[in-house]
Formats: sequence, structure tokens, C-alpha cells
Amino acid sequence: MSQEDDETETDDEETGIWSWIEDKMFYILHRNMPFYSTMRENFYPKYVKAPFLVKHKDKFIGSDRKDFFTTSERSTVVYRLLQQAPYHKEGNREFFGVDELVANGSYKAAYPLHDGPYETDPHDMPSNHRQLLRFYWASFRRWNKHQPLNLIRMYFGEKVGMYFAWTGFYTQSLFIPAIVGVLVFGYSQMGNTPLRMSVNNENDDDVCYTFIIQTGSNDPKKESTKKWNDGSLILTLNPGSRTSASEELRVKENFDTQTEGAVTADFWLPSKIGVPKLLKVDLESNMLELIKDALFIKEITVIYNRDCYRFPVRNYLYPHHPIHNPSVPRKGCLPHLHVREGAGTLKHQETEEFLIKAREEDLKTTKSLLKWNKSKYDSDKLLYSGFLDVMEYEQLPRFLQFKDANYDLVLGFRESGRDEIRSRVFEHLTKKILGTYKANRFASFQEFELYLKHKSTELGWPKENITEAMKVAKNFRKDEEFGRQMLCGPNAQQIRNVRSLEGRWAGHNLPSHATEGKSIQDLLEAGKLYEVTNDIMDGVPHGGGFSKTLTGTKQTWYSILADCMLYVRDDGKLVPVLIRLENKNDGKPATWWSPPEPEITDEDHPKHLAWLYAKMWFRSIDLNNYVMGTHYSRGHAINETIAVGAFRNLPRAHPIFRVLQPHIQGIIPVNANAREVIVSPGKNAFSLFLAGGDAVDKVFHNYFKTFTYDQLVVPLDIEQRGVQDIPEYLFRDDMMSHWEILHQYLTEMVDLTYLSDEDVVKDVELQNFFQDVADNGFRGFENSAGFPRSVSNKEKLVEFLTVSVLNVSVFHTAVNFQTFTYMTFMPNIPSCMSQPPPDQDTVVTMELILDSLPLLEIAFYAMTLSNLLGAFSPIERFFLGDPGQNRLGMIGENMAVSPAQEACIRSLVERMRGLKETIDERNRGRYFKYDVMRPDNVPITAQA
Repeated sequence: MSQEDDETETDDEETGIWSWIEDKMFYILHRNMPFYSTMRENFYPKYVKAPFLVKHKDKFIGSDRKDFFTTSERSTVVYRLLQQAPYHKEGNREFFGVDELVANGSYKAAYPLHDGPYETDPHDMPSNHRQLLRFYWASFRRWNKHQPLNLIRMYFGEKVGMYFAWTGFYTQSLFIPAIVGVLVFGYSQMGNTPLRMSVNNENDDDVCYTFIIQTGSNDPKKESTKKWNDGSLILTLNPGSRTSASEELRVKENFDTQTEGAVTADFWLPSKIGVPKLLKVDLESNMLELIKDALFIKEITVIYNRDCYRFPVRNYLYPHHPIHNPSVPRKGCLPHLHVREGAGTLKHQETEEFLIKAREEDLKTTKSLLKWNKSKYDSDKLLYSGFLDVMEYEQLPRFLQFKDANYDLVLGFRESGRDEIRSRVFEHLTKKILGTYKANRFASFQEFELYLKHKSTELGWPKENITEAMKVAKNFRKDEEFGRQMLCGPNAQQIRNVRSLEGRWAGHNLPSHATEGKSIQDLLEAGKLYEVTNDIMDGVPHGGGFSKTLTGTKQTWYSILADCMLYVRDDGKLVPVLIRLENKNDGKPATWWSPPEPEITDEDHPKHLAWLYAKMWFRSIDLNNYVMGTHYSRGHAINETIAVGAFRNLPRAHPIFRVLQPHIQGIIPVNANAREVIVSPGKNAFSLFLAGGDAVDKVFHNYFKTFTYDQLVVPLDIEQRGVQDIPEYLFRDDMMSHWEILHQYLTEMVDLTYLSDEDVVKDVELQNFFQDVADNGFRGFENSAGFPRSVSNKEKLVEFLTVSVLNVSVFHTAVNFQTFTYMTFMPNIPSCMSQPPPDQDTVVTMELILDSLPLLEIAFYAMTLSNLLGAFSPIERFFLGDPGQNRLGMIGENMAVSPAQEACIRSLVERMRGLKETIDERNRGRYFKYDVMRPDNVPITAQA
């Protein structure tokens, strides 16, 4: 709508001089450019604007022109129409919007096209907005010209126009400060004296030492300006040396905390100090106790005589007050740190007394903060591997907690899952109060499938995980799929060869139709029979004591013994042929179940249903074995035992500690969190959906009764279980590949540290590590569960280190990160069964099966928990990084920083890259891909 030009003379007087200057400057810069000659008139058009309405179209100036709407406005209108356009209808539910079509893969992308070509004939003027912008704006030749902001706004929209208006103004404002900065920098380069020195060069014999202090966290990158300025960082070179110790060097700066940053400081020091061998790091502050904070120091590099000496710190320090005892730990932090340069050293190879005293002092202080837990399991006579005497995360020493920036993300990640569960519980309680609650049982397997699909989509869970879970839902009834999951599912480590039919299998023959007519003797001799047993549930009472929390009514979840025998058919497929169920808690005899005869093809025939029901019972009990045995006991508890032993006995100057550090750093805080919430006795996360969750201590005890060190040595375990020849046992194949790669890597690392077996024997700190793990970590176990109390050669040391690294990284990954795929469709692996197991003569119906399966609330809880625990934490580091998925790699998270050690790490990464290519090639064309142990999916430690 037009507006009359009624500018007053007063306006001209107020802006006259500035307007005149601006007009002159504009004319000088643009007098030879026809486009800019009219830009000022076009830039501030004198119109009144109003929302466009079609019925008032004639009142808008230019509405009869085809370019009445700008390019950005037309794109916005088209996008709005596409967003509101329906594309599918399913019952009463309508699907619409181009974004949804992109999300489900119908389209790869949707975006507006440019307005015509951008190229112009050299002799012609630009004919469209895109050409105008390219000619008059997107060119280095126009750097000193005004930006055509109105044209930018019309083509790209108001937000982009405002952005470039601001950046143009900002750049112009920095012109004078930039000139000043250039002058100051030039002046600083005129002499050869550094700008900042903490100690003046008053002696011609003094030498400049440059300190580069790296602080904060770079995983993940967090946009923050938070700085640590609570005091001074105090550095001392070669402390304790009579001839080469420096004085205390103070650095008072703003250190980065939530992002990675570095501070550089130069000091002129006496030349007699020489090569920096040891660095003491301390913090001091005069501030009040309540407002001080700890500082994470990643690494300090000292440049001396043009050589770099790297001191890997990777620890927190808390500033002490000058009046306090500087040798007492405060706030869970060591009072100060002694850091050895480079690769680290062995104690018996140190030749100077001050170096030996420094490592002994640090180790003694660390050990005072880390004590084995000795009360709980001793008093109850229950077996459990040793763990740190800390039951809550906040009680951990600060150097064992996650970095601040990382833990914030972990908490947010977990809280999102917990909020989903709480919302469901709140909804259920509300219905109870209003009297509208009823037991939510599923009426069919299809309802389970639809619930999984819609609920996981609604909550935004990863689509690739949902796709894999839906594949399982469509195939779970097949015996071939049951066998595949025994080999490639989350509990694939349990299967072993059957060498005789004594013991639990005695007195019961295999049906000939299930074994292709072969005799039992022939099958045993050919090694075709395998078993998975669940003795871990022996003596575990029925569960469900806390079921009322989610369901509103107390249920009984039956805890029984369930064993399965499997057979490798002539076509190479592994299938179940016999299942044994025994309800010992209720004094019931064992029942035996086998597949129906091949002529019975109806899936709803009672024999088919009975076989399906028996398989569900076995998988439900096997889930308890997996969750509390395979996953937690082996994948978490044993790893913590090794980690505590390493922290207590290997100083940070020890090369083996530096190799282990990135792999053992995360497991202790993870387990401390778990002891507080997940596996605490009584009500815990497991007791809300597992039959054995009410008696976790008993389940753990049963697992550790049969556990031995040999089970962790992958080649030996494969041989002892007799599973070398099972076809398509991809868990075995990938575990073996990782074992070989890590074994080679650790052999190279050990060879750098120990020249001979004699060096291994002389390493007192290493021998103490082995003894502490065996005596205190596995106290009460027969023969310390086979863990060696000492090590006498490099070969056995490499084996133990390979066990330690592989179990906390690769094995934990294999058993942890498939839970969503297999646990979310509840009929595949029921988390609990609320009806008694069938008697031998029970007629199994579909109604009985559905009544036995978990209620909707339990299913939702198990789904959410499997998504939460089976997803990568935001702070994971992987053997292979993937920038495209924002995954950080192994390089950059190590205390092994010597050139030779870093070369070993790079070789490891290259071999892992080769393994990734092998797994990718194997998976091509497979309906069920098995890539859980692909190196870019394997975190280097259990992180969250």
C-alpha cells in the first residue's frame, strides 16, 4: 500500500550532514555501476506493509506483476503447501508432509531450486536475481562495495538478509581494531623477546622452556565459554633432584574446562636443569572452599632446546589453600601429580632417586583412595568379583568420574529414557485413581508388532534399529531363527558341544524326525549336537515382588531351569531339537519338549504351539542368564576388578598403565552408577521386568561358581566349548578376529617396554598388580578363578592384556548393543512369564501363551530400557572414528604418547580398518546383518 512522501524539513536538518557524507561516499564507491545507481531508492521503499490477502489483491502495489512475490516468499509458500499435502491414509490416520516422505526414504531430499541460471553472457546485463547477486555481490572484486541487502532479502529471505547485514556491520566495526592489532603484532616481532615471561632472562646462561598446557574435554565438543580461573597452576621441573630441579613456576590464566583449549607460558630457567624428565603439577588458590572447582588437565608439553617433551596428565586437580597441607587429597583429587615424560618407565630401570620417590609417592596416595570392598559378599558367603568400595557415583575419586562436560550429556541421555518410563507409570497410576485401569494384555502377536512399530517411531528411536527388530518379529517362530540367535544374538557366548547324553539329558531320546533320522551315537561322534544351559537360575526364587510398581497388581514371574539342545543339520543350519523345563521352586518334575512332526504344517496346531511355548520359556530364562550373567557379571564386574587392580598398583608413569588407561577409565564409574540403581539388592531396574531380578545376588553367585579365567581367553574358550566347526557362528569369528588384532597390537607395545622375560619378572609393580587382582579381586574363588598371581614371561603378559582390553571393549559391545533388536519384540524373548510352566500333558493354546507374556507396561519398560542401555552413549570413543556420525576414534585418547607407541596405535587402527572392510563384505546381501563388532561400532571402553 502506498504512503505519501511527507518528510518534514526538520528531518532533513537533523540528518543533513550525515546524509550528505553518506551520499558522497556512496557516489565515490559506486559511480560507475548502473545497478547501484538506483539501489538507494530501491533499498528503502516508502510503502506501508500488510499481510497479503487474495481478496485485497488489487490494493497491493505491483500485484499484477509475476514477480510480486519474492523468490524466498514463493519458496516458503510452496514448502507450506508440500508440508500440508496428504500422501497416505491408514484407517482414520492420515499421513502428510514432504518431510515425512524424506524421513521414510521415499525421497532422498527436498529443497527449493535456484531461480534460473547463474551464468551470463559477458556482453549482457544480468537478467535474474541470481545473476545479479553473483555479479554484484558473490565476487571478491566487490569486497569494498555495499551489500545489496534488499536483493539478498528478496532471494534468500529475511533471516539470511539480516545475517549478512549484521556481518557486514560487524566487519566494518572491526576495521580500526584490526589496524591496531596489526601494529601491535608488528611491534612484538621487532625484537626477539617473547611477549610474556614469568621469569626474566637476567642470566646469559638461562634457557627458554615453553609450556603448552592442554585442559578441558574435546569429547564431545561443547559450545561453552566457561573458564577455570580459581587460582594458579604451579609447575616444577625435575622436582626432588639435587642438581636439576627448577623453582616453582606459576601460571595464572583462564583455562578452558568444557571445551579443549591450551595456554602457553615461557620461562627462562638455568641451563643446569637440562632435559625435563619429571613434571610436578599442582594447583593453589586463595578463594573460599565453596566456590572453587577442580580442573581437568589433559597434557602438558614442554619445548626445550627445540625438542618436544610430552607429559600425559589426564587427571583432575583441586586447588589447595596455601595454609592447607599440600600433600593431603582434597575433594577426591590427588594433592598434586608427578608426571613422567613420553612412553613412561619401569621402576627397576630408573637410575635417579628422585624419579623413584615420585612414582612411589603418587602410587601410595592413589592406593589410599582406592580400597577393595570386603564386607557385603564376605558376610553373605556369596561369590562376586572384587570391586571398589564405593556404592554411589558421587563418592568416587574425582579422577575416576566422567569429565564434567561428558557426564552432563550422559545424564541427559539417561534422563530422556527415564522420563519415558515415568510418564507411562504416571499415566497408569492416574487410571488407577480414576478407576479406569484394566490389565493391558496383547491379544495377538500382531498387536505386539504394531505396538513396537508405532511406539518406537513415536519416541524417535533409531529407524535402523526398528527395522532390524521388525525382521525378528516376522521370523521369530522359525527354528532356524531360534538357532541363528543362539549364534549371533546377545547371548551367543553360551553354546557348547555335547559330548554325551548323561546328566541332565539322561533318559530322554531325541526324536528321529528332528535329527534327520541319524542315531544319537552318530550325532555325538560327528559333533553335531550342542547345548545351552541355564544353571545360573538354580535356587533363584520366583520373581515379581516389585511388579506392582508398573502393573498396579502383584504378579508372580516364574523362575525355573531351562535347557536347550541344538542340532546342526546337513544344510548347515543350527536348530533346536529338545528343550528341558524344570520348576524346582514348586517341586515339579522336568518336562521335555521337541519339534512337531514335519507333516504337521499348521502353525496353530497344539503341537506347534507347545513347541513355540517351550522355546519362549527357554528364551525368557536365558534372558536372565544374559542380563545378569553374560552382560553384567562378565561384561562389567570382572572388568572393574581388573581396572581397580591396575589403578591401585601401576603408577601413571608405568608404560602398561598408559596402554590400559583408555580402556579401563570408563568401567568403574559405569559400575558405580549401576550399583546405585540397576543391580542394587531388593528393588532395582532388573526386578521390574526379570524373573530373577528380585535375587540378583544369588544369580551373580551362581554365575561366578562356574566362571574361570580361561573363559576370557578367546582361542582357549572356543576350544574348550568345542564350537570351532559350527557354520555361521559369526560371534566366534569376529571375536577371534579382534583377539588376533589386539594380541598383535599388545605384543608390539610389550616389546617396546620389556626387552626380555627377565624384565617382566623384575617389574615389581606389575607383579603386585597380578597378585592384587588374584588375591583381592577373586578372593573366595577356588584358585582365584584361575587368574594368575604372577607373570613370568612376555607371552603370558600379552595374553592377560589382550583379555583385559578385549573383554571391556569388544565382548561388552557384542553382548550390549543388540538388546533393542532382540528384546523389544516381547514374544521373541519374553522378559518374564506370569503363568506356571506347562506340565507334560498341558494342551497349549494361543490364549495360554498370550496370558503368560508380559503386560503392556512391562513390555514398554523392557523396550525403553533396552533402547537406553543398548544405545551408544554420547561420549563413546571407538576403535575406528567416523566423522560422518560424529564418532570419535581411539587416536587422541591415550597416555601412550611416545612416537613408537603412537605408531603402534596407528597400526592397530589400520588393521581395524581392514576388519571393517571384511565385515562389510560379508554382510552384503544378508537379510540379517551382523555388524555389532565392526570396529567403528566398538567403543574402546564401557562408557555409559
